[in-house]
Amino acid sequence: MPHLSMRNTLGWTVLCAVLAFAGCRSIDEMAPPVNETLLASAGAAGQPADRLERGRKIYLKQCIACHTVQPVDGWSIAEWEKILPEMNEESHLSAAQGEDLWAYIRTAHAHLATNKPAAK
Repeated sequence: MPHLSMRNTLGWTVLCAVLAFAGCRSIDEMAPPVNETLLASAGAAGQPADRLERGRKIYLKQCIACHTVQPVDGWSIAEWEKILPEMNEESHLSAAQGEDLWAYIRTAHAHLATNKPAAK
């Protein structure tokens, strides 16, 4: 098997990333930002903005360590309940980080369910 140089590997990685994101939903559509609209949604239900912001940062930074950003609404809440414990463990999240992430996912999921982005 031929040896791939670091430059060659990086080139393929960048190409794959570009192709993966071409024509897909934007980051803000997959993981909505914590803003007034999200906080006003029924899903926020008294969650502090700073907790949701921490949860979104974890979602965008920790989760992409192993895979690309996935749409929060790509799974049902029941599916997230099964997925998150394992992902929290694999990512070595603290209990507080796991709670922040779960608060963000529940809130963003509910927000996306009632505020679907317009088709492009």
